[in-house]
Amino acid sequence: MKLNSITLKQLRAFKAYIEQGSVVKAANQMNVTPPAITIQIKALEELIGASLYKHINKKARLTDTGTRVLELANALSQTIERASENLEDIRYARRGKVRLGIVSTAKYFIPSAMAKYKIAHPGIEISLFIGNRSSVMEQLENGAIDLAITGRPRGDFACASTRVCKHPYEIVAAPNNPLTKRANLTLFDLSNQEFLTREEGSGSRALMELVFANEGFSIPKIGLEADSNETIKQGVMAGLGVAFISGHTIYQEIESGRLVRLKLKNFPVVRAWYAVQNPNAISSVATTNLRDFIIQTAPNFMP
Repeated sequence: MKLNSITLKQLRAFKAYIEQGSVVKAANQMNVTPPAITIQIKALEELIGASLYKHINKKARLTDTGTRVLELANALSQTIERASENLEDIRYARRGKVRLGIVSTAKYFIPSAMAKYKIAHPGIEISLFIGNRSSVMEQLENGAIDLAITGRPRGDFACASTRVCKHPYEIVAAPNNPLTKRANLTLFDLSNQEFLTREEGSGSRALMELVFANEGFSIPKIGLEADSNETIKQGVMAGLGVAFISGHTIYQEIESGRLVRLKLKNFPVVRAWYAVQNPNAISSVATTNLRDFIIQTAPNFMP
């Protein structure tokens, strides 16, 4: 027989017998019959080809081989115990890693949610990828991230998305823009305005074009295209034009009077944030736990 035929039951039976000092006590510990303990120990000795203990004055005394086997059995027991603890940590999201991807607009609230989550789950490591909608969804499809926070996805990913909360969009202008004094504006009233907008592939750009198309207008005149909401806000404040932008990105500027919401009919345009996973990937407990936390608490972190 080969030594790789040694079983965990044999080692446990031997360990229990030595620690308890009798077959009966070992059997009670392992919840088996006394003959089962004896059978397992004898099978172990046959596989090793040596006696593991001798009886001296009716007490079991380990042989040199037995001492070594007991050391190995103890080491194996400790390894299994640590593995069990690690699996429990993973099962209950006490330890793990989540690769999170967010569209750039979500950086106005997701970092706050992450910080709160880390307080309750210090053993979970979160890596963060930030990009526009196209790049985030590409990362999710390729398996480079486990969870995405973005606008509602299309195709196969729609079935693996969960609504997080509302996401309003506004059109803003500098305080000195004459349109800020008018009410009941329509998109037609903005036809001579230059729009500062996000790049192709961003969710904000796609939604802006959809809103204009649904109202029967062509794409507005683009005065500046940027991959940053901050650049767009600075441009609007400088008087370069107006912007169709997420309401979550402009809170401070509106409060301070540096930007003004235009009073447009059918505005704000309200969409939603979604937590999205790859329907073809197996979700870890840590990923599911973080997703549920964001869904439940995200409104508390919105600007």
